[in-house]
Amino acid sequence: MSSRSEVNDDPLAIIHLHLAGMDPHGSPPRLIYESFRSYFRPNDLLFFELEFDAGTDTKEAHHRSKMANLVEQLRCNRSPRILLFISTHSEQRRGDLFLGHCNQGGYEGPVADEVTKFFDTILCEGRSMGNGSLRPIHKAQARFFWHSLSK
Repeated sequence: MSSRSEVNDDPLAIIHLHLAGMDPHGSPPRLIYESFRSYFRPNDLLFFELEFDAGTDTKEAHHRSKMANLVEQLRCNRSPRILLFISTHSEQRRGDLFLGHCNQGGYEGPVADEVTKFFDTILCEGRSMGNGSLRPIHKAQARFFWHSLSK
């Protein structure tokens, strides 16, 4: 950094949602967190790494529960800025994004959906979250990155 550089050290939450089975070690969100840590006061830089698998209704309900806990933690920490990363794979023919894995009803394999439906499911848009809501993520100065890898 140059002598004139300034670092915005306002509280920041870095959130990495990644598909079950993907190894997050060495991922860009984790590297960014490690790089930023020295510029922030303790508790002003938060890092959340959540694995998602919404391949069945039961798994989706579990994901909603984890997201509700995340929303509550964000609310308690009053992080005004959120940097959100979502890592998944994409289906080769249509480009649908993988939500998880299903092993019921005679089907075993990955479950994918259209991009907008994928984000609605993963971010629990329009879902009841009890005391919480993911609206804070949408209202925050959020930047959405999605890393899509073909299988």
